[in-house]
Amino acid sequence: MGMARVWEGEGMTIREQLADESPEILLLDEEKYDEAIVGIVYKTSGMVAVYDTIKIIEILNQEMSYEDAVDWYEVNIEGSYMGDQTPIYMTLLKDIL
Repeated sequence: MGMARVWEGEGMTIREQLADESPEILLLDEEKYDEAIVGIVYKTSGMVAVYDTIKIIEILNQEMSYEDAVDWYEVNIEGSYMGDQTPIYMTLLKDIL
């Protein structure tokens, strides 16, 4: 585990930078969700990606209705467990207050 640092991977995508820093990090399969990555958390099991729930739903809403996007997110993303390094899905307080 390391301290947060600035990545020097100019020209690299966030996915490439995170994989370079922590090859075992688990990310959502589809790269379209990469823009919803808002941070990382260091746990004893390693680095864990943190996604913005609202942003994921917005991405899904481009392909389906809002209600379907919420349902898809809850069942297929939030409801999935991939082990100790399952990504964290958070909602920013500014989005709910």
